[in-house]
Amino acid sequence: MQTPFSQELADFDAKLREQYRRLKSARGTDPVFIIEHGLEAQEILELQALVGRKLRLLRPGSAAWIGNHLSLALAITEVGYRYQGTGTDFWPKVDETLGVSLGHSDRTDISELFSRLAQQYGFATPSRSDWAVAYNHIAWPIRNALAPLEIHKPLLVALGKVLASGTPLREDELLISKLVSIADGLWSRRLRDWLEDNRLAVELSKALLAPDEGQGWFEPSVVARIGNDLRKDPDAAIALRRAKRLVSKERRPSSPSVEASRYGIVIADGQVTGLYLNGPLLSDADLHHVMSGALASWEIEAEGADQLQPIKSFLTGGVIHLGQPMKPLSTGPLSMRSYGERLDDAPGLLKALQPTPSSIFSWNGSDGLFPAVMAGQPISSESKVIYLNWDAADRPLEYVQLPCWEGCSAYLVDPLNKASNRLLQDFGLSAEDTAPITFSSGTTISNLSNVMTYVEGVPIYCRVNAQLLSAEVRNSEGISVSSGRFEKGEVFRLDFPAGSYKLSLEAGDDVQDVNISIVPQSRDASFRIYVDPPSATIDDLVSDTLSIVLRSEFALHGIEGLAWITRDGQTVNTPIPFKIDVPGRLDASSTLISELKRLALASANMAPIDIQIQLKGLGHYSWRLAREFRRLTYLPNARNWQDEHGNPVAGIRGADIAAPLLLVDNLSAKTDYDITSLWIPEASPWEAISSAVVEAPSVIRMGNHHSADPVGSARAVRGINGSPGFITLLSSYLAWRTAEPSNLMASHQAGVISGQLEKALVESFCGGEWRKIENSGEGFHRNSYSELSRICIGRQIATGKRFPQLNKAENATLHLELTHSFSNVAPDLSALLADGAEFEELDYAINDAYAKLSRDRESAGAATFEELDIFNDDKTWQKAIRDAVAAAKRPAFQPLLLPSSRWKTLSSLRYQNGGLDDVVEQLVACHMDALRSPGKQWIDSKEIRIGLQLWMSPREVLKTSGSEEALVKLLSDRQTSRAIRYAALRIRAEKSRS
Repeated sequence: MQTPFSQELADFDAKLREQYRRLKSARGTDPVFIIEHGLEAQEILELQALVGRKLRLLRPGSAAWIGNHLSLALAITEVGYRYQGTGTDFWPKVDETLGVSLGHSDRTDISELFSRLAQQYGFATPSRSDWAVAYNHIAWPIRNALAPLEIHKPLLVALGKVLASGTPLREDELLISKLVSIADGLWSRRLRDWLEDNRLAVELSKALLAPDEGQGWFEPSVVARIGNDLRKDPDAAIALRRAKRLVSKERRPSSPSVEASRYGIVIADGQVTGLYLNGPLLSDADLHHVMSGALASWEIEAEGADQLQPIKSFLTGGVIHLGQPMKPLSTGPLSMRSYGERLDDAPGLLKALQPTPSSIFSWNGSDGLFPAVMAGQPISSESKVIYLNWDAADRPLEYVQLPCWEGCSAYLVDPLNKASNRLLQDFGLSAEDTAPITFSSGTTISNLSNVMTYVEGVPIYCRVNAQLLSAEVRNSEGISVSSGRFEKGEVFRLDFPAGSYKLSLEAGDDVQDVNISIVPQSRDASFRIYVDPPSATIDDLVSDTLSIVLRSEFALHGIEGLAWITRDGQTVNTPIPFKIDVPGRLDASSTLISELKRLALASANMAPIDIQIQLKGLGHYSWRLAREFRRLTYLPNARNWQDEHGNPVAGIRGADIAAPLLLVDNLSAKTDYDITSLWIPEASPWEAISSAVVEAPSVIRMGNHHSADPVGSARAVRGINGSPGFITLLSSYLAWRTAEPSNLMASHQAGVISGQLEKALVESFCGGEWRKIENSGEGFHRNSYSELSRICIGRQIATGKRFPQLNKAENATLHLELTHSFSNVAPDLSALLADGAEFEELDYAINDAYAKLSRDRESAGAATFEELDIFNDDKTWQKAIRDAVAAAKRPAFQPLLLPSSRWKTLSSLRYQNGGLDDVVEQLVACHMDALRSPGKQWIDSKEIRIGLQLWMSPREVLKTSGSEEALVKLLSDRQTSRAIRYAALRIRAEKSRS
């Protein structure tokens, strides 16, 4: 069927045929991309309009499209180039762009068209990645867009990080390997899929960052188009400029860099017998460059070593034995000597050679010398790892202890063990899987014994990592029960009856046997599931303090389960599916507990419920949750209470989200029932708070939205000059924190308000500086980039007369932008303290931060800043970085938690291994009382326990007599209050990690 515009489309197709045939002829085996059409932007719009008009008359599978197929494919590929999304809304974007409504059969016809054109013109075909397989129709136009807009910014960010790490652009394989690693970390599925074409990724990266080295095999106009689109995105433009600077810097001639020496351990007869220091291995050319003049006759000395070593020998991989040190490793053990005299010459070389202390060492199980594992270095999941510890008080019982010299302890660490992973993470390390297969949905192998244990009925899925793998399973009698050959990426399943088996794996020359122990389903000590707190109530569920804890002697991954609620023997809801790793914890942050809470709140007066959990292969569990006993019962329709005899309780007090404090006056006449409100009866203080309820409309109407305002702290017990006192603040916090909510909205709003009140209480107990640090999130670990940002602002490195004047809000934004920019340009701040380090990128980071502020002003319609070109001298940067790195090593809480002995006790305590009783015991042990008189204590274990319960289990405070007096006492002892708060924060942090 001819249409009025068929000739126009035929003209476009003729032009495209000529272009693509020319490209195919020149390319050889390299693919052609449809995006290399050579059309101008206006021509693309005209072509898409014509294609849309024809599609509205004729489906894409119609014979009438013969002669116009290239135009159709190009119109859809252009949508692919501009598409940014996961894939689910691609076809709606095509419909919107072309003004059509394509059906599923149309999409199939279009995919078949792309496939035919690929054979005819050599167009690029989709990869076999998971994404391309899942979106097989979309994969064609996305692939032929060469480099869609979606991947521009993440590609440049990833390139910047790789180049900043020292990887040169010319090292193709290393470049791709690191780009893939970063893409996985960015969770960028589209970028990860795009990197499957290694050659395309390398060639385009070089064409964008070093065009003088060539434009790759694709059309120069496409590279220019991608570059122009990159510059339109401000963040992508910044990333492009940074990456180009790094490539430019890479080409400059430079002095040879000398790597730091590295600590190592000596193992003989299976025991750790000493330490050594291994020098770097310089090439002949670099050694000749370094060894000039008098340096050739110098010697190097190491702390603890008996003999000196010629510097030349040390720089060619020499080893200095350090004996058996009685204290942790030093950061600066090396010194230079000449004819016995200590030298201060060549400080740059000496500083570069100083090793980084490490407590983690790799080991292959034999005798010999084994190096330290440095931060950022991946650890093979198949390797053994040794942890050295000089602290006699810290004995990690979860690890196997090895023989070691007196004064030092050595432990064998399994990289696949969950507790070990946390230890490794504390040292900046992580395990990587290099095994021939990866186990998932069931368990992990313990490399200490090479035995895998899991529960019968929980299948194990094995993903093949090797190119080709043969696998065979034999039972305890040596009879083969299953075997097969698999290619990389294939998955096979292990699901056998209880018993002992051996899994034999063969991948080329790599042969490995894994002993499998499948235990029958039972509820013995090997697996436990329980609720926390032990005698939990519905009140714990709705106040977000209930957790379901799963413990096991062996790790289980991806365990499938169902959860539901029954009430009076009747099922309340459809079972909710979930997955969890064991050991693990389901708490208020999980979707499952949130849904159970919603169901509990749906019942009038929260009638008792039974939580039912069915875990595949691990059995069925249930817990009865009753409503906590209250002497006074709330009657929502009457908005009043009655006692256990049915007698009404006279009087009601209230507060609301806008005025959350429970003041003395009766507020019932003032409170707006359309906003979140707190109600308590007129009764004795603690009984009234125990009976508190929070009501909120189930839907917030437009114009009725209220947020909780910050609440001021209070040090005076009863208040001064009409201002609320500590008792009012405490009562209000406990009421909002423990109140019974009327619905999910009430529960959420009560949590927000109690959070604001908790901050005010923290300031009352611990002081404003403590509250500020806690709010920043840097109490346990400071951020060196954030510290550098603060220093730059405070010392006028990034503020002052040279810079635009900012308002208060912009100053706060500047701090955040500088922190972000510094982290982008300097992956390791401490590396900039080495001699010869360049600081130009940090100056650029300041320029970029102000450029971002200027764009924000432009968006708001305000006057923008002139473009900055800031320069700070090297000494300024060196001092700022040195101070920032030093500040980041000191936990912000440390100087506020006195005396130092208390800090040492509480900071080294293993909170995940004990209960509240253990923590209270340690708090009492390190307590220094204000009275300091024999037989007299101002603060004792009772006050400390109540103080900890205030933050961890406030309902217990209401049940304990004398709680108010105990908390008033703690108010007068800031150091003890800080110690208690610190312990509570550590317990919360450990719970969130488990």
